[in-house]
Amino acid sequence: MATGGYVLAESGLEHDLVRLLDRSRATAWLVAQPARLRFEIASRHPLTHVPDLVSMTVDGTATIWDCRAEELQDDDFRTKSALTKMACAVVGWHYEVFVGQPMVERLNERWLAGFRRPRLWHERQRVILLATARDGTSLGDLLDLDDGSGELISTAWHLLWTGELECNLAGALRRETAVAARSDG
Repeated sequence: MATGGYVLAESGLEHDLVRLLDRSRATAWLVAQPARLRFEIASRHPLTHVPDLVSMTVDGTATIWDCRAEELQDDDFRTKSALTKMACAVVGWHYEVFVGQPMVERLNERWLAGFRRPRLWHERQRVILLATARDGTSLGDLLDLDDGSGELISTAWHLLWTGELECNLAGALRRETAVAARSDG
């Protein structure tokens, strides 16, 4: 959604990161496999590395990302990761290694991603949901407002995707899950 196009991921872990960054209101742009880095090291042959992703935030912060589960980070990866981090620091960029999310959070993010695209009825239903979502409102309270068309239900999921509605994604999404309008208005 951030790019208005497609970002090709090479693995499930990369897909998880793209989805997570795409959901963030701070993300302005994403590019997969943005560059081939070449490191000239004395007493060694040159090393090359292609990071998995670069993200740019709305404030202009750039972050180079590699995706690698902790148990798969061998010495070669750790060397290239350290060199990439140093190269990023030289140009004022950030460097991160994404190792994944807890399973419940990952599944919740995947569910919400199915509702990321805006629909014609969302604006009308958005007004109702944001006016209703306050302290003590549960997900079930909001979903029960639907008139049977499913429009309000899909809008609730969409607003959770966009962050206009907030809830704890680290736990299972249940009817009892507390939901509120985004705290920054």
